[in-house]
Amino acid sequence: MKYCILFIFCSISIQAQTYEGTIGNYQIFLELDIDHNEDEATAFYFYKSHLKNIPLEGSFNNNELLLFEKFSDIKEEKELFTLSVNKDIVTGTWTNNGHTLQVDLHKTTKKLDTYKLMNLHYVRDSITTYDTKELVWFTEKHSKKILFRLGNGFTKSEREFINPKLDTIHTSYAMIGLDCSWADINIEIELISNQYLSFSEYSSIYCGGAHPNYNTTGYNFDYKNKRQLDRITDIYPNVDHFQELKRKYENDTDLDSECNYFTDREAYWKYYSWVLTKNGITITPSYPHAMTPCEIGFLLPYKELLETNTSNKSNVKLQTDDISFYKNNDSYFIKDIDINNDTILDKIVSSKPYQGDKLLLFINDNNTYRLGLKTSNFSEDGGNQITDIKKDKKGFVIITSFLDRGFLQSHHYVSLIDNKWMLTHTIYKTQSSNKEDAFIYVCNVKQNIDLSAPELINALKDIPDEVKRETVCVKEKI
Repeated sequence: MKYCILFIFCSISIQAQTYEGTIGNYQIFLELDIDHNEDEATAFYFYKSHLKNIPLEGSFNNNELLLFEKFSDIKEEKELFTLSVNKDIVTGTWTNNGHTLQVDLHKTTKKLDTYKLMNLHYVRDSITTYDTKELVWFTEKHSKKILFRLGNGFTKSEREFINPKLDTIHTSYAMIGLDCSWADINIEIELISNQYLSFSEYSSIYCGGAHPNYNTTGYNFDYKNKRQLDRITDIYPNVDHFQELKRKYENDTDLDSECNYFTDREAYWKYYSWVLTKNGITITPSYPHAMTPCEIGFLLPYKELLETNTSNKSNVKLQTDDISFYKNNDSYFIKDIDINNDTILDKIVSSKPYQGDKLLLFINDNNTYRLGLKTSNFSEDGGNQITDIKKDKKGFVIITSFLDRGFLQSHHYVSLIDNKWMLTHTIYKTQSSNKEDAFIYVCNVKQNIDLSAPELINALKDIPDEVKRETVCVKEKI
């Protein structure tokens, strides 16, 4: 009974509602949150012609709603809404800079993010040339966010591989710019060679809360082999970048001693970013907000990386092909699962969350474990991380989740077919929104990919976009 009472209390305390209508002759959407316990209201609205959120705050009492621009004073009459709520209809006036217009709104079930996504517009801006290769820059009309696409000098297949990924990145910039109070995102091209494209993203974003978020992100592409490079080990598999940086820089007296760069690997190097440059790989550690000045780039020259990678190669291969290397290893976990349908338990080894993306299948051959396959556990830097591996009637399931915020799960189903371990399909699960009426999208995506394929991650079909989910996915109650 206590659980039921608590649930009812929470459900009436804060109600998020979406309204559509007009301010004068201007069409708008407004999303409203009311805290009935405190008689407080927060909201944002945007013009359909502009898409940019304008945050509001105010009060709600006896169906009378008063809203004004967030962080202003009501006496300033900035974005001042004086409204009456009558069931699904909201009417009143809007005042700003001495001008007053009539407001007429009604409830709607339209998804505001979907509306914005459908109305983004990219305008071609300028072209930057690097030797014979062109980057074509585009500006999203409403958010004013800028990013490039590959142009002349790249092959058609190279453009078809990278440009959709740049589309996705640009869309995320645009949505952040439209939803947040402010978002400064700057792009710096680090390297364009005959094989690699690398650029840095420097962002300062405020979407509410105590302080802005500052972030440095590196994007690295091997466009010749159609790979997005997530980790340094994608190029130098036998290099431990932390140990190399420690060896090279630990005694550098010019470094700020308060940053403690090389005293704790987990503290500051767990979420590092990296980029390819002309001179080597620049690696940047990640620090809490108060220590943002400590986030500086450390260069590892290509010559040193190549020498270390080569010298470690033979020893690493000998160790990592043996199951004993992974037992009692804090970077891995092991599951006992029959993976080849012979009723004998085999072993699946996986990197732990945030420890890499390795997945190894060891076959039980008279209690001797033979390495059958090295592949990926589908963990991604800045994305989903491995959370579990479970037995399935046709094989096993690799489960990944987005652990930082929100709800996004991927269930990758693997079966042994014609002596090949095949990723047959993926079931994606994600929450529709944070509103009271939210639900879970469940999307079953066919894959049919050989786990031994060198382009496994690039071949993986992702969750359908928000527009397609309505038709190709099913909905579950939360």
